[in-house]
Amino acid sequence: MFHFVTTYVVTIDGSNSSYGITGTTNSVDDPKRATVKRTIEEQYRKRHPEAKHVAVVIQHIQPVDQETYYKESENFLPII
Repeated sequence: MFHFVTTYVVTIDGSNSSYGITGTTNSVDDPKRATVKRTIEEQYRKRHPEAKHVAVVIQHIQPVDQETYYKESENFLPII
């Protein structure tokens, strides 16, 4: 069984400074991914209330083995 590590990129007001965040899911089309995207966007809007535009995009979805999946899961913080 494959697991997946998703890399999200957050850009605030179109700036060149983007933030990379990784998350883990069990399938390539996991609906949890959209929820994580929304959560990341909400947290960045709270952190940067002056921002007019916060964009969260999925940059990369990579299948990984179980060991890597659990290692990434430990490092992932769904609330920024």
